[in-house]
This record gives sequence, structure tokens and C-alpha cells, in this order.
Amino acid sequence: MQSSVDALRHIASQVDRLIEAVSQGASAPRSPTGSSGVHRLGNGATAVDETVLQHFLRLVSTLDPAQLYQAIVTSALAVTGCRRGFLTLVEEGNKLRFKYLHGLDQATLGSPGFAQGRARVMRVLQSRQPLLETEGGGVLAVPLQFGRRIDGRERVGGVIYVDSPQGPLGEPQRKILRTLADHAAIALENAHIYHKSEQDRSQILRLKNNITKLYDVGRSISSTLILDELLSSVCEHVVQISRAQRGFIMLLEGEGDERRLAFKVGRDARGRTLTEEHYRYSTTLCKKAIESKQTQIMLQPVGDDLSMSMVEMELQSILVVPLVEKEEVIGLVYVDSKQSNREFGEDDATTVESLCGQAAVAIVNAKLYKEAGERERLAHELELASKIQSDLLPKEIPPVRGLELYGYLEPAMEVGGDYYDFVPHEGTRDTLTIVVGDVSGKGTGAGLVMAMARSALRSLVQHLGAGTSPLPILRSLNVELCRDIPPGMFITLNILNWDANARRLTYAPAGHEHLLVYRAATREVEKIKAGGVACGVLKQASAMYQERHLDLAPGDHLLLYTDGVTEAMNEAHEPFGLDATVALVREFGHLGPQQLCDTIYRRIVDFRGQAPPHDDITLVALRATQ
Repeated sequence: MQSSVDALRHIASQVDRLIEAVSQGASAPRSPTGSSGVHRLGNGATAVDETVLQHFLRLVSTLDPAQLYQAIVTSALAVTGCRRGFLTLVEEGNKLRFKYLHGLDQATLGSPGFAQGRARVMRVLQSRQPLLETEGGGVLAVPLQFGRRIDGRERVGGVIYVDSPQGPLGEPQRKILRTLADHAAIALENAHIYHKSEQDRSQILRLKNNITKLYDVGRSISSTLILDELLSSVCEHVVQISRAQRGFIMLLEGEGDERRLAFKVGRDARGRTLTEEHYRYSTTLCKKAIESKQTQIMLQPVGDDLSMSMVEMELQSILVVPLVEKEEVIGLVYVDSKQSNREFGEDDATTVESLCGQAAVAIVNAKLYKEAGERERLAHELELASKIQSDLLPKEIPPVRGLELYGYLEPAMEVGGDYYDFVPHEGTRDTLTIVVGDVSGKGTGAGLVMAMARSALRSLVQHLGAGTSPLPILRSLNVELCRDIPPGMFITLNILNWDANARRLTYAPAGHEHLLVYRAATREVEKIKAGGVACGVLKQASAMYQERHLDLAPGDHLLLYTDGVTEAMNEAHEPFGLDATVALVREFGHLGPQQLCDTIYRRIVDFRGQAPPHDDITLVALRATQ
């Protein structure tokens, strides 16, 4: 508070001296450089007339920095008769920052067309002398000089710049603007002292408030494990604590070179949701924050340091804080502001970093919770799909004359859509319908399509009668599936009818695997390509289906299977293959159906080794008897 009182007393003293100078016609108060503040313009008139005095009084009586910046520029324009100008100050890191513009905008200042103007400013700063150019109207730039340095020279802390494309500027304007610059420097130092004391007091109160807020934030973000809720809460608190105008949270997604920042949530100072349409940010600053794992602050620069993205978005300040968990950057918190009096500082960075430290842990936990929930959901889905699959398989092998049967199905880690069925014909043991199918996709969806196909197929067998060939069944089934199953799904099938009296299998294939026939008489294996189009793809395919006949002598063996057999992979990602399957049928085709299926399955397991199964394995064997 004492510094504030001292500043006010100093201002009052300056006002008294100015009034005395005008009323007595004496020299005006000495400027920081020691030169007189009164300049003769000719005919005995002084520069410090009533109008000029009003401008000087306005400067020394203004304590708000933003108002003072405006007052300096408008006063400079008034006393010189110019129409446009600006005030720029040298701040931390020797960066020039525009404080107030009149008749110009930041885009113009950063453009190539104003390069000469920026060069003039740098010349004034380096020479420490006013610059006056009279060609083509006129340009006038005057340095602002503050307290003395160790070497005794005054510190140049900024430039007042005005220009006039119409009216000429001369020595009178240079003198009066330099006098104004002297008093502007004093006013700026006074305002800085006063503002600093107010900032210190405000900072103490804000730090206390932020400690309380950080405690509340910690409680808030630890109360939820729902990621979207957590991110919204963190974003709202960051904007409030930093007093930013906008805030975004971005998380890194993908792996390796494909890792990219993904927009997650945005809020403004009023708590309103910002969508991806508002999602514009400084990519350079974000890249630096990720690579360095350090907070990045950018304030509005000028000249060569002018950030065009900041100019385009009219931003004054940006703060980017990485979300770091166990030395790994998982995302960024990004806030910015367009207000010239709201520039982010180290205190803001420290507070937001504290919040982000808590948030990073909470975000990782929320992700783990989400993944655990997803795994639980998938496990439940797989369990349900497995139950659907097992419930659809035949519970017993129906007796049929002239044929031994056996079926085996091993579900994969991700339950597929394999299916087989033995459908007895009512009132007879001379005929039987055998089905092997494979639904595209995996999980519950494939299981439901499988259930739909099984129900429709059994209904068609019952409706069409025992003596019906498989062709009309397949055609009708295709029409029903095209109408009912989701787009993009289908089922490959082979429907077979056994007739014991003719010792014949009649089959209608729909894009399924080969039929492998072991001939007992020759101990050779026939590979019969099934052909046909998968069911559920195209209604018109029904007209293209065909049926064929296969006669079986006693001892002949037919093996039906799904692609999980031939496409089973070992640890070297090599498939088991059709040739290996044919060789096993040739070697063990003389065995019974169950022994043949068990043998093939054991060989596949041995071949697979430690590699996990990625598809169901289905084997159905039919052997003709006497």
C-alpha cells in the first residue's frame, strides 16, 4: 500500500508543477532527461498551452495501464495533428509488444508492407534519438526513456510512433512529442509502481483462492471415472483459474508416427461449450509443449517475432500445459486470451500445472476404467455369443439308416459364426438334412444371424417335407436372409440331403469350403469344389444355385469343415492349409467319424502351438455303412 501512496503523491507533484509552469510562463517541470518541458514554436508561443496541458494532465493522472496506453497514443496524435500511430514497449526478454494502435491493426503491422515502419522503430531504439522523416507526408518516432542503467545511460523502454500521409511534420512536432514522451515515461513508471502494488495484493488473494480451488478441483475430478465428464470438469476449472477466454483439452491418440492430437472438449469464460468449429490453436506452441514436456507461454510479439496465427486469431496471450503421466505426454491443456490486460504469467503457469498434474492421473485412471468396462462388455458379449452358438448345435445325433455321423465345433477366443446341424425328417429314418455354415463377422451379431439362419432352415425343411431336395431350401433361405440380416453380413452354407435307399447325398452349396471324400476302395481323397454365392448377399443369386449328387459306397467318408480348419495359423503366421487337411483324411479316413474329427483337431492344435485361435474350428464327418 505504501508504494501506491508514494505513486499518488508523485503524480500530484507532477500536476502541481505543470500548472505552475503554464500559469507563470516559466519552464515546465524537467523531464527525466533534464531538458525543459517548454518549447518555443515561434511568435512567443509555448508548446505547453492549455490544450497540451490537458493532455499532459491526462497522462500523469491515469493509473490504469490500458487507459494510459490509449491516452499516450491519442495525446501524441492530438499534439502532432497525425491520424494514426501506436505505442510499443520493450518487455521481458527484450520483446517489443504493441500496447495500443490507432488507425492501424496488428495484421498491417505484421505485413511485409509495414517492414519499413518496423525498421524505423528498431532504429529509434538503437540510436536512442527521435526520428523525423518529412518526405511523402511525414513520420515521427520518439523513444521512451526510463530510469538510468548502471552505465549511467537512460534505459530506452519503448517508442511512440505517428505518421501523417497528408500534412508535413517538422521540428515543432518533434519537440512537443519528445516532451510528451518524457512525461509519458514518468506516467508509465508511476502506473507500473501502482499497478505492481495492486497486482501483488491481488496475487496474494488469488493464490489463496487458487489453493482453495485446486483442492476443490482435486475433489471434483477424483469423484468421476467417466472420461467425458472428467475432461469437461477439468476444462471448466482451467478456464476459471487461468481467467482465460477460451480453453481446450486435446489428447494424443494413435501409435508411433500416427500419433495425433485429438480435440476432446472446449469451454469459454462463460462456461459455454466450444465445438471443433472453434478449434483453432497455435500448432507451433503445442508441438513445443509435447516435445519438451514443458509449459509454453506466448505473448503478442512484434516484428520478426510476430506469430501470424496469433495475429489472425487476434490473440494477446497463449498458455499451453502438457498433461504428463509417468514421463509420457498424454495430451495438452490449451488456453488463450484476446484481452491486452490479461497476459498469462508464471503464476498462471504454476497454478494450471498443479491442476494438470492431478488431471493427468485422473485421465489415465478414467481411460483404464473405460477400457476395463469395454473388456467386461466384450467378455459378456462373447459369453452370450458362445451360449447362442452352443445352444444352436444339435444336442444329439439323430439315428439315420446307412450313415454314421459326428460333428465338432471349437469356438475361438473371439466367437465366430460357425454352425452345423443335423435335421431329422419326421416319420422316417431313411433321410436326413445335414448343414454346415459360417456367418461373416464375429461376436453377438454373427451369433444372431446364425440363430436366424438355423430357425429359417429348420422351418423350411419341415414345411417343404422330407423328400424335398436341398435346392428349394437354399433358394428360399437366401431370400429370407437378404431381407432380414444387416447389410454387409452373409453366410456360406452347404445343405445336404441323405437318401439311404439310393445311398446318395444331394447337396446345394452356397460359397462354402471343399467337400473331401475318402473312397474306401482306393484309399484316395476327392476334392470337390463347392462353388455358389454366399447366402444373404443378393436375392437374384437364388436363381444361380445348383444342386449336385454324391454317391457313397460302404466305408466311404465325407468330411465337411469351415475355414477355421485350413486357415488356422501357427506362431510363424503360416496357415494349416487344404493340402494338410487332405493328407489327414487320406491317412485316417478309414477310422470312424469321431476318430477322424478328433485326429484332425489334435493335429491342428499341435500345428498352432502357442498361437491363439482366431476363428472357430468346425468338423463334420459322414461315413456310409452297410
